[in-house]
Amino acid sequence: MFSSDELIRQATLECAERGLMLLRVRDEIRMTVATYETLFESSMAYGMRKVLLSEQGKNECHSQISDLSAKNVDLQRLVNDWMAKFDELEAKNQELRRIDHERKQDELAVVLRTNNQLATVLNNIIVKRTLVFNTGSGLSDLAPAKDPPPVTATKSEETTAAKTKVKAS
Repeated sequence: MFSSDELIRQATLECAERGLMLLRVRDEIRMTVATYETLFESSMAYGMRKVLLSEQGKNECHSQISDLSAKNVDLQRLVNDWMAKFDELEAKNQELRRIDHERKQDELAVVLRTNNQLATVLNNIIVKRTLVFNTGSGLSDLAPAKDPPPVTATKSEETTAAKTKVKAS
């Protein structure tokens, strides 16, 4: 088997110009192959750099994902804590409103009962005075008006008052 150099040598012996042309072609082929080898090595290095950068970016993304996931869990826990506090305060506030409503209803009942008693006493006084002035008799006929019965607290008022004292303590 002949090598390309041997073939070029033999062609040069037959014709010098043809031999020089084959030498140039051979050198061009070697330069082209060397350029392709350099280009291949350069592209391999570039590809490796890109792979390493992508791995590094991938690792950074994974660490960022884990950090954000941990932060998300913490924030979810915080939201749950605040929701529990909100529910607790809402229940407490609702209970306080209910107690306040009961207390106001009891106070209203006491005021209405006292108002009715005072209205009855006032009507009795007006009726007696009207009788006195219409009959012409003196004021000595009028017996002193019986005092209205004292206003006593109802059972629910006593309970409300006890709850209020406990809260104040």
